[in-house]
Amino acid sequence: MPPFNPSSQVSNRFKGQSQTKLINRRSIQVTSQVDRRNNEKSKKLSSESWDASSVKLTILMISLVSLTLYILSPSQVNNQQTSPESSSQPSSQSSPQPYVKQSNSSDNDHGNANPQVGDYYEQQEGQFFNFLATVDQHFPQISLHEVDCHPTGYKKEAELGLNPQRCGTMITDELVSRADTMKLRQLAMKVIDRMGQTNFHNRESINLKWINLHNLFRNGTENGVLTESDFQLIKNTSEAARSAVGLAFGLPEEYLMFHGVCQFTRYHPVVQFREFRHIDKLRSPNLIVTSILWLSTIDEDFGGGRTEFLTGPGPEPFSPLLVEPKIGRYAAWTSSYENPHAVQELDYGYRYALIFAFTVLEGFGHPDLESFREWALTTDALK
Repeated sequence: MPPFNPSSQVSNRFKGQSQTKLINRRSIQVTSQVDRRNNEKSKKLSSESWDASSVKLTILMISLVSLTLYILSPSQVNNQQTSPESSSQPSSQSSPQPYVKQSNSSDNDHGNANPQVGDYYEQQEGQFFNFLATVDQHFPQISLHEVDCHPTGYKKEAELGLNPQRCGTMITDELVSRADTMKLRQLAMKVIDRMGQTNFHNRESINLKWINLHNLFRNGTENGVLTESDFQLIKNTSEAARSAVGLAFGLPEEYLMFHGVCQFTRYHPVVQFREFRHIDKLRSPNLIVTSILWLSTIDEDFGGGRTEFLTGPGPEPFSPLLVEPKIGRYAAWTSSYENPHAVQELDYGYRYALIFAFTVLEGFGHPDLESFREWALTTDALK
């Protein structure tokens, strides 16, 4: 509003008219008072408006600072480092980073469809891991992570026409019922406590206590550790395992025999040790498939102790592919050069399992557990 000059307007518009001048002076005084009030209100409103704007600006600045701190927080940095959309390369940071598991699919944990390799991943200590199976996932059917069979890994089996048609690692969480799994767990705890053995001369075996099935069959009944119902439970489980192995790897079930290294095992941390990465067929040349039924669950019964296959789809050759054990989960893998693997170091607790190993070579296995037990009871080599 431009400045108001009362004397100028009165002298120009009402000159020589004293009565009118008096009236207009009063009007001008009233108008001037109104204008002063309006100016004061305007200044007050302007001040209030500035105060409100200042508050809004302050809030906006605080929000921006908070957002910046959130984006730069360690958890968000790790998410960005492990996100498939952000980068396919692992971080090269020297200090260990907390790992992040993420699912790329919202419907892969339930239902009939099995999860896929790479649905979960982890980055830790600058190394990138994929998960073949996490403890939270459920595999109602056989899921096969297929890799190329080694061209010279199964020469003897190929001569018989019994080499694997597919190679890799299979997973299922429904090999046997929950009730039978719990019975096997109790049996494993009992027989290992009563009859288990440990090799204290081999650092790799100090944390491992085991009993081979042929020793259990031979001495368990006499010791009152193994009942006939226990034997039938192991036998039924072995037949289910053989059927799953034959289906997964294209091997005729009638030719799959049980190798002598079938055993109950228990891992428990006695000394600090991480199992050497190894190939089963180099240790036992007659194997064709190795398998394990876990009788304990990671993060409940033990910590650490995940099985690591060097067949993952990571950015480098031999990228680790992890399987998290849980009670009732069954895994099997072809035993030759295409499947180097290891058990990660156990942090605490007890990791129980039942191992079934298979061969197709005559003279190195048994067609079923009945003949296996008969051999164990009669052979002089075990006395």
